[in-house]
Amino acid sequence: MMSRGKFLWTLVPAAALLVHCGGVELEDIEGEDLGPYAERMPWAEFMATSSMGTVAGVAESTACTTAAIRGLSDQIVAEMNCIRPGLMSRIDGANISLTSAAALPYLQAPAARALAEATRGRSPLPINSTLRSVAQQWILYFWYRTGRCGVRLAAPPGRSNHEDGLAIDTSAYASWKSTLERHGFRWFGSGDPVHFDYHSGVDARGVLAFQRLWNRNNPGDRIAADGIYGPQTEARIRRSPRTGFPGRQSCQ
Repeated sequence: MMSRGKFLWTLVPAAALLVHCGGVELEDIEGEDLGPYAERMPWAEFMATSSMGTVAGVAESTACTTAAIRGLSDQIVAEMNCIRPGLMSRIDGANISLTSAAALPYLQAPAARALAEATRGRSPLPINSTLRSVAQQWILYFWYRTGRCGVRLAAPPGRSNHEDGLAIDTSAYASWKSTLERHGFRWFGSGDPVHFDYHSGVDARGVLAFQRLWNRNNPGDRIAADGIYGPQTEARIRRSPRTGFPGRQSCQ
């Protein structure tokens, strides 16, 4: 069964409390609300500017889509599958329509199979958010905390079920709710009506995956590979190349 930590943080009222974990201030809020245009903006490589070379550069730009860091995100997903072989499965073969360029076409394998079953024989299910890398989540949280891109609420990095590949967001939640629930997806409710969580899974170790990826490519600036999100990990996410680290990455 999935650890309930990531799911339960969203059930605390917005003004409830601030907690500290590993020296990082984490704000417990209810649900996520990315607003009307964050993650819905188009993206193509020709739109990149010289200031967008790093994850921080993308966050501070006007692009308002984490699709700009797809190269790095794909490397983090691959590293997740190094840690747990076969963990993530592609979902673009299911009867779905990915409506956001930022949506990574992966879920944990059981959730991916359930989604394929749920969508069989119906019109395509529109999905605007699936698996997110920890770097994508950092950008969304940065936008939330700095009032950028219209993001009204976002989970801190390491605290969203999207990072585990156990969540989808769909604008068609009303017409798909009963079908998705029959196949193991739980509707979050009115606090985040587009959001569904798959009922079981494992910790995808997305933070650890990034830490391992960073250390492999920066042997002179290694950080603790402990799976704990903190200031050192955040600093390296900010500095990471948005298109991914150069060279062929392989499991070690």
